[in-house]
Amino acid sequence: MTKFDSELTQFIKHARTSERFVFKKGKNWNEAVISHFKNIRKPRFGIYIIRNPKKGVLYVGKGGTVTQNGEYRPQNLKTRLTNRRGKDSSRRWINNILAEGYASISVQCLVFDQETLIAPAYAEACLLQAYRVDHKGELPPNNKHF
Repeated sequence: MTKFDSELTQFIKHARTSERFVFKKGKNWNEAVISHFKNIRKPRFGIYIIRNPKKGVLYVGKGGTVTQNGEYRPQNLKTRLTNRRGKDSSRRWINNILAEGYASISVQCLVFDQETLIAPAYAEACLLQAYRVDHKGELPPNNKHF
């Protein structure tokens, strides 16, 4: 088992939920994200991992920042997945990933809350560090910096 998979397994054990959806080339990214979260009333905070079955982990990110009083800032998983990435819309960003030769990607979301006491930034950092250990210091291909 890789260091990344070992860390991920530990976070899955402590997450409120672990959920996944598949996105296929040619579909509308924002619609897919909104559809995935449509029946969920409370905002969900945590981390997400974008993968391709052949390439593996392509990106690790977070949705949710914990403030000093333990509350979460408004940006949750749904809003983070649909927000801009620098100058690019989220749709363009995800289409650029798919343009690397992938027909589909899967998005795994691990949801944390006040009871789990796992800050999304902590989980994201641990997973990125584990990935670096497994890949000779490199980050996932679509994580620009850490």
